[in-house]
Amino acid sequence: MRQREAGMAVVMALLIVALATTVSALVLWQQGLWLRQVDNDRARAQTRLVADGGLGWAMEILHYDGETSSVDSLSELWAQPLPKTDAQGVDVRGTLADAQGRFNLNNLVQGGVVSAPQLALYRRLLAELRLPPELADSLADYVDADDDKRAGGAESGDYLALRPPYRSLNAPLARAGQLAWVQGYRPEVLARLSPHVVALPENMATAINVNTASPELMRALVQGVNAGELQGLINQRIDNHFIDEADFRARLPARAQLPEGIALATRSRYFLLQSEVRQAAVRLSVAALILRDEFTTRLVWREDGRLLAGSRTLDGRPPSQTETR
Repeated sequence: MRQREAGMAVVMALLIVALATTVSALVLWQQGLWLRQVDNDRARAQTRLVADGGLGWAMEILHYDGETSSVDSLSELWAQPLPKTDAQGVDVRGTLADAQGRFNLNNLVQGGVVSAPQLALYRRLLAELRLPPELADSLADYVDADDDKRAGGAESGDYLALRPPYRSLNAPLARAGQLAWVQGYRPEVLARLSPHVVALPENMATAINVNTASPELMRALVQGVNAGELQGLINQRIDNHFIDEADFRARLPARAQLPEGIALATRSRYFLLQSEVRQAAVRLSVAALILRDEFTTRLVWREDGRLLAGSRTLDGRPPSQTETR
């Protein structure tokens, strides 16, 4: 009997030791988890501060450029990539791009009505990118004010038949990423198209900056010349940028044709920032649209966490204008 009691006492003692060890290990694990969480929170906060600083730097650069130059070109300071920086474990990189060197998707519709010159230009850009021209019609239907379906287009009736169902926006785009909800704009299409388009928040059509427009957009814009002549004109822009629209037109070959109803410029108001900050396991990507007025710069919108156009909302719904601003 005594041996049995002694054995039980030993077992109980071992059980208490095991429980104490388990509790101690759990406490240490929780402390370690808490410390890791603190480290991650600190890294996220520091990464956010660095990203905020990069955005502030971009706005200051654009403000300075606006005060000292009347022309925007690819040879200016703002157009140079931010040198890769690795300071105290924080890796920073970023670029500024002229948003008016892209085709403004909102130029397609003015006052709720499709602009024929802008639609034709967009079709030519799609052709340059080897994309189906009917993509222009489906987008025009998506953003114009009516529900009348164009040939090759799609209206609310088509989208309501999908799962989940939704309607045409019938309003200007707030982001180029909303193209993901337009018929025909599949991920592979967006990947090819996104470097050449933008959605700018203007009631009137914005001008294309001929100093910064992509070669594909320039080829869509300038008709009647061969590829070599146009490439020579494009190459001039680095060392000998166009002073104004008249200078651009004067340097075009005699047989070159420019479309009527398309505004051109050599100075821009909208710029796109894309930056990435990394610290340890924390990575923050920032995309932002900056507006530079005559005397000030201001942030139009900012998105953290992704750079690529075409992202959808987390719950799978098509984004409304208010959700994407």
